[in-house]
Amino acid sequence: MEYSASDIRHRSFSKGLRGFKTGEVQSFLNGLADAWESKNERIETLEFKLEKTEERVEKREEQLDMKDESLTQLEQSLNEREKELEQREKELQAITQRLKNTLQNESDALASLEDEEGTATEEFELDDSATQPASARTNGTSGASSSPSPDSGASKSSAAADSEEKTSEEWVDSLFPNRLPGADDEEAETSESDEPEKEEKSASESQFEAIKEDVQGMDADGSNGASTAEEEGDDTAPPTDEMERIWDVFDDPA
Repeated sequence: MEYSASDIRHRSFSKGLRGFKTGEVQSFLNGLADAWESKNERIETLEFKLEKTEERVEKREEQLDMKDESLTQLEQSLNEREKELEQREKELQAITQRLKNTLQNESDALASLEDEEGTATEEFELDDSATQPASARTNGTSGASSSPSPDSGASKSSAAADSEEKTSEEWVDSLFPNRLPGADDEEAETSESDEPEKEEKSASESQFEAIKEDVQGMDADGSNGASTAEEEGDDTAPPTDEMERIWDVFDDPA
């Protein structure tokens, strides 16, 4: 049964009690009511504090639960990260081993190539030393035979020029049978002999006169010669342009 301070103050007792004065009983009840009231106030204060504390505890518990969850997640992620690191470490070790093997193979291959190069160099030097005297002799004998003569080009060009001059000389001889020996022979004879300049002039004049007579004879028989040349298809008949040039020479003997 609960009592309040007001209940205690207004509590009435039966008159069967003896030996207690009413004032003393009332005073006692008032003191008891005050103590009870203060006790109830304290209880209420403590209950309020308890509620606040419980609320804080609940909040802290919630925070702890959240932290526990985050810690659990962190532990899981840490475990996964450790596994990944272990896997990468294994991969790095495998790659390192492959690189070491590759480097070793390359070193072995390079060493073998160097050995082969040295062997090939020695063989080449031996072959070169063996073939050098023979090649020197061959070059010495073939150099003189295969080296082109410096006078070959000049001799070929002079031969071509002589053949062209000879052809033109034969054509002129066929046109003018009374002509004296060629100009080249005349120059050779005049260079070898010491004849006077007057004799050379008379020889050239006589040659000029002989050519002129031949041309006049050809002009007299021009029509007959032209028709005969056209019928027979004679290729030796001189063209009209050449005849005009020849007559120009006769017109202007200077």
